[in-house]
Amino acid sequence: GLFAQCFKEFKYALGTTGADAAYDIVDAGNGAFFVLGNTTATKSGKNVLVTKITTGGAILWSKAYGGLGTEIVNKGSKTKDGGLLITGSTGSFSNTKGDIMALKIDADGNMVWIRKFGLNSVYGDVGMDIIETDDVGYAIAGIIIGSVSKACAFVLSLCAGATLVWCKQF
Repeated sequence: GLFAQCFKEFKYALGTTGADAAYDIVDAGNGAFFVLGNTTATKSGKNVLVTKITTGGAILWSKAYGGLGTEIVNKGSKTKDGGLLITGSTGSFSNTKGDIMALKIDADGNMVWIRKFGLNSVYGDVGMDIIETDDVGYAIAGIIIGSVSKACAFVLSLCAGATLVWCKQF
């Protein structure tokens, strides 16, 4: 079937010496794509793992990003300059349950910036999607988890320098 057809093109195991998981894939253009996930191979908890791979299966680079806590990837999107935006959550700052994480890397995997936003919610805050806006800023949608049974949605607007412009809760 269709699954068998995939193996005819290429099958490739991506991973490190730690426990790894992939959560999103983004077209990088020019015959390549980004695979986004998490790894425990670093000495500092669970970090973001991004691998840039060609459509033929060759790995161009693979890099980990994050702090001493746990970072979780939810979504990525390509930027106009060929880089990558990533959102999810980070436990590397004041809230070990997780703050909203926003990360930008360039086409070569160099970190451009990383930011965290959150309300120190008891159950954590998490970014679910991120985009580059027409005004060269960014927007993040996600969830603020107030209790086991209550959560609210939010949208963050960031300027080109990735600082907060506004936040709306729903």
